[in-house]
Amino acid sequence: MFDRVRGSLSVGFDYTKSSNIKTLSGSFNMNYRGPETVWNFGVDLNSTRDPAQGTIDRDSIEYGYRWLRPRG
Repeated sequence: MFDRVRGSLSVGFDYTKSSNIKTLSGSFNMNYRGPETVWNFGVDLNSTRDPAQGTIDRDSIEYGYRWLRPRG
């Protein structure tokens, strides 16, 4: 089963000293391709801390599922 799964994970942090803005971001994506179906799942997170505006969060979750046409 694991030979049919592909995915990625990334995490990042950024700091700007002059404006004291900190950003934390992360992303996770996974795809599965079986003999009759394909599905994908993904999560993206982004949190920015700004002394003037406070904390701003942007998050998203994605899911997809498809049936494949039979060959023949």
